Amino acid sequence: MIIAIDGPAGSGKSTVAQLVAQEMGFLMLNTGAMYRAVGVAVHEAGVSFDDEAACVAVAQSLDLDMDPEGRLLSRGHVVDADGLLGEGPGAWASKVALLPGVRTVLVAAQRRVGERWDLVTEGRDTTTVVFPDADFKFFVTASLAERARRRMAQTGFHKNLEALMIDIEKRDRQDEQREVAPLVRDPDAIEVLTDGLSIQRVVELILKVVQHGGPDRGASPQRSRSSPS
Repeated sequence: MIIAIDGPAGSGKSTVAQLVAQEMGFLMLNTGAMYRAVGVAVHEAGVSFDDEAACVAVAQSLDLDMDPEGRLLSRGHVVDADGLLGEGPGAWASKVALLPGVRTVLVAAQRRVGERWDLVTEGRDTTTVVFPDADFKFFVTASLAERARRRMAQTGFHKNLEALMIDIEKRDRQDEQREVAPLVRDPDAIEVLTDGLSIQRVVELILKVVQHGGPDRGASPQRSRSSPS
């Protein structure tokens, strides 16, 4: 079974996906970690991020996979997760994620993982490109103000709330308008509006759909069709 979760920045989808995976006993496929691994490898190889062919070759050479414990593998060896953290790997991941050739390599790797394991996975194109036939698709979202408040609470960032909302709205536009893997709500996805809900409540709502075939009556998940994909 594959449970795919999508949504805008700051919606809490990563945390929700991790908790749903724990509750279901599924592996959590962190697609972002794959892009960070490629970004780090490209940087360490001294390859230009503008050289798509060279970046694709690096991505292919990593032979990324997952083990039964959900750890990221490269050439059969566990990747040091700590080495993927920080601003540098994040920035490099953003650069390689703009390259269609790299995305093609990683989408193929992600689908291979999905062929072998029960997964919960999240990412900008998870429901639309990587796993369009996922058993369940969710679009986890929240109002702009709610996402800004959460971002401030998570990071301890004391920027003016209104200014932070402007930043997030700009990020939304960029994600929706980008040529490669734009943020689009899949019409088959069940929308989960998380304003005023705890993370645990959101997890419960998603589990309700997965385990019993439908959300609680009057709850916030909204179906886009009569039955989940």
